[in-house]
Amino acid sequence: MADSGIRANAAAKAACESVKTVKSTNIPYCVLKITDDSKEIDVVTIADAVEYTHVNYKEEVFDKLYAYVAEHKAEPCWILTDVKFTLPDNAEQIRSSLVLIAYCPDNLPIKKVKLKMLMGSTTESFKNNINAVKKGIHAGDLGALDYEKFMAQVSHDSR
Repeated sequence: MADSGIRANAAAKAACESVKTVKSTNIPYCVLKITDDSKEIDVVTIADAVEYTHVNYKEEVFDKLYAYVAEHKAEPCWILTDVKFTLPDNAEQIRSSLVLIAYCPDNLPIKKVKLKMLMGSTTESFKNNINAVKKGIHAGDLGALDYEKFMAQVSHDSR
């Protein structure tokens, strides 16, 4: 797929770095989007710092992340999150995975089709530029962000 040439601005890079260094910052996720002028990727919000583990990831991080997307469900965005989990067959080994969710509703209005195309052509290069992202997940609706489905996708490549 062609690259759109849209790059993260300094604030977006800093937000991503905060999530990547979650061990020292306790920032579990950030939300980013393409600016209205379609020239760069900018920060929409950065989650409050919170201490979390694989035991409380759903309550402390995922539920808040999901609530944000549900409230803004018509707005395409990326969510970078540090997921903590264990595998079903090895509950003793705690894993951490940096995941980039590309949320772009399948039913976007016609006037936002260009934005959908820009997200599609920007996601892979953005993911690669973040470095350390272990998994990319596309979500075309809120159903794709069902917690069980999400965790199955995250843990699938970690076996």
